[in-house]
Amino acid sequence: MMEENKQLAQRIDGAIRSAGQEVTNLRSELSATSRRLAEMGADSPPPLENNHHHHHHHHLLHHQHHLHHQQQQQQQQQHHNHHDDSLHYQMEALNLLLLLVVASHKRWSRRGGAGSCEEASGQGVVRRHQSPPPLPRGQETQRLTFQHGGR
Repeated sequence: MMEENKQLAQRIDGAIRSAGQEVTNLRSELSATSRRLAEMGADSPPPLENNHHHHHHHHLLHHQHHLHHQQQQQQQQQHHNHHDDSLHYQMEALNLLLLLVVASHKRWSRRGGAGSCEEASGQGVVRRHQSPPPLPRGQETQRLTFQHGGR
């Protein structure tokens, strides 16, 4: 059971790192794309032709390009916000789990570590089926099972 908890914690940690790296990559891509588009706009000289139709067409294309760029930025920002919200939710869930583990260990330690300890927590129940050895200072893992519902 303890090994399963360690593996689960490692998988969660890896998923959080991956999500964080993906957010970082998306931010860099967005910055690089914005820089390139700004450079393209600054590098293109204004048209020197006197042809009114060509000049109007150029402005229309420029306006369409600008609208397309704004739409892409909005989509990227929405995608970026979704990843931030997901990462925030995962971090909140991990913090809550950590608080439950620490509180459960403190209560179990105060009771002398004998018998079974059950704690209701929101929609689930945390149960300790065995008496685990005392936790070393600074270590937050212990033998726990999480069951959905109040059984």
